[in-house]
Amino acid sequence: MISFKLKANIAQIRIKVYDIKGRQVRTIINNSVSGSIGEIIFNGLDDNNQKLRTGVYILLIEAIDDRGGASENLKAPVVIAAKLK
Repeated sequence: MISFKLKANIAQIRIKVYDIKGRQVRTIINNSVSGSIGEIIFNGLDDNNQKLRTGVYILLIEAIDDRGGASENLKAPVVIAAKLK
């Protein structure tokens, strides 16, 4: 579960996941309307529904204010982990 808080009351958002080399591996949300506070579920799968490898990824949230057009970018590390056998 990933929670976020935006400056804009209403915004168009995109949420993408990148690997450590900067390659996009997943688009979670693409051009959806969101309020200033939101939560998403990221299940650790890539765009082909394959499990991502264990490691650190970068979550990028891009938001464009519906009223003023101001943009906001939020970046955060995300760790994909697995149970030890």
